[in-house]
Amino acid sequence: MDNKRKLSFKRASFIKVLEDEFTKKLPLPPAFAKIFEDYIPPWLILEISGTRKCWRVDIEEDENGNLCLSCGFDCFVKAHSVEVGNFLLFELEEPSILQVKIYEKDGSEKTVGTTHEAGYEGGAFESPRKTPSTHKEGEASPWPTTPCKSIYASNSV
Repeated sequence: MDNKRKLSFKRASFIKVLEDEFTKKLPLPPAFAKIFEDYIPPWLILEISGTRKCWRVDIEEDENGNLCLSCGFDCFVKAHSVEVGNFLLFELEEPSILQVKIYEKDGSEKTVGTTHEAGYEGGAFESPRKTPSTHKEGEASPWPTTPCKSIYASNSV
């Protein structure tokens, strides 16, 4: 019996206006999170729209049972100097890839450059544009398999 789970793929999007306490964890809107009701992936790839720069971000449930982007989101935020009042447009491009556009407080699209690109540990890696669900069995995963490292991990008690 084939135990592989097939993800149903439905293109969807959402916008988040960033408020206080967004740097470590970003809740997904409940209507968007329903896409994952049959299978919650352990992580998603955030890809800056129009580039091939990606960040692996873990998904976890918060204390209220809401799905959130967590470990790794802090690296994404720091790399793009995202701040309170910015708008982020997330579009599900593939079952595990969220393309992201960042907008300034005035609504104009933010010029995307990164403040640090130190490979996966710094957050960024080059997109192979092949999702974990589509690579062939026996083939090495094109995505990082190393556990996520938060820039806040060293500050944890």
